[in-house]
Amino acid sequence: MNKMKIYINTIFLFLGTYAFGQEIVYDIHNTTLEDCIKFEESIGSELIPTTSNHISFSGEAQPIKFKRLEEIIPDLIVFYKFKESDSTLTSILYEWDVSNFDKRDNNKQSAEIQEGVKEKYYELKSKLLKEFQKVEIDSNYSNIARFDPENIFEQSCNWEPNDSTSIELYSTVSNFYKKEGASTINPVHRIRLYIKNKERKKEPPILDDKRKSDLDSLTFRFFDSIKKSEFEISKELLSEAIRSQATKEVLKQIYNSIEDVSNFELSATGIQYGMDGKSYTILNYSRIEKDENTNVNNFKVVFNDKNEIVSLK
Repeated sequence: MNKMKIYINTIFLFLGTYAFGQEIVYDIHNTTLEDCIKFEESIGSELIPTTSNHISFSGEAQPIKFKRLEEIIPDLIVFYKFKESDSTLTSILYEWDVSNFDKRDNNKQSAEIQEGVKEKYYELKSKLLKEFQKVEIDSNYSNIARFDPENIFEQSCNWEPNDSTSIELYSTVSNFYKKEGASTINPVHRIRLYIKNKERKKEPPILDDKRKSDLDSLTFRFFDSIKKSEFEISKELLSEAIRSQATKEVLKQIYNSIEDVSNFELSATGIQYGMDGKSYTILNYSRIEKDENTNVNNFKVVFNDKNEIVSLK
C-alpha cells in the first residue's frame, strides 16, 4: 500500500513539472504565483531581491524576480507581477539582456553571443507559432535601425490568444555605438517575452423589462412619498452616500421643481459603468405635455445595483 502511495505521488509530481516543461508560462489565467515560485525553486533559480520601488496604480505588489543560468547568452531574469490583494498574476516578463549584467558604455559582444541571442529568439518564436499560429511581425523599427540598418537584427511578434491574454516577443541585437554630447546609443543584446493578463472587457448588463418596471415604480414611489411628507420612506430609497444630504427642505425643493410627476413618462433607459467599476442604471423621464412656463421638462434618475437612487438631475 505504501509503495502504491509513493508511486501515485511520483506521478503527480511528474505531471506538475511537465506542465512547466517549456519553462515558459503561456496560460497566465490558470497558473498561480505559488506554482511559478515552486517551479523556479525546483530548477534551482536564484531569487533576486527587488532594489527599485515598483509604483502601481492598479493594486500590483512589488514584482518577484528570479535568475536562471544560461550558456553563451545572457542569464534569464523572470519577473512575476501580481495583484497585492489575491496574488493573481498580472504579467510575466522573461528577459535575456546583456545590460542586466554589463552596464558599461560601448559593451559590444562577440559574434557567438550575437548569434546565440538570435537563435534563442527564433526558438521562442517557433514554439509560439506552433502554439498560437497567427502573428503580427515588425522588423527593424527602432532608431538604431536608421543608423546601422545593415548590422542590426530587430524583430517583434504579437499574439492575442484570447480577449484577456496578450503575448509579445521581441529582440534587438546590435553592436552599434554612438556618443554625441549627452546622447549615447549603446549596443543592445536583448530578448523580451511578455505574457500579460489583460482585464476582460466588461459588457454592460442588459436592462430587462422587469428591472426597468421595478425601478420605474421606485421612482414614482420616491416622489409620492415626498408629496405625502413621508420623508423617512423617501430617504430609504436613496443611497447611503447622499441620504444625509436629503433634508426635508431639499426633498421638497426637488418635488416642487418637477411639479406634477404624473405628467412625466419614461422616455429612455441605459446602463453605464462608473469610475468605481460598478454599473449604474439610468432612467430618463420627459414631460408628456411640454409647457414653457414649467420648471422642468426632463429629469434623470440614476440607480445603483442595490436599486437605490444615487443621483437625480
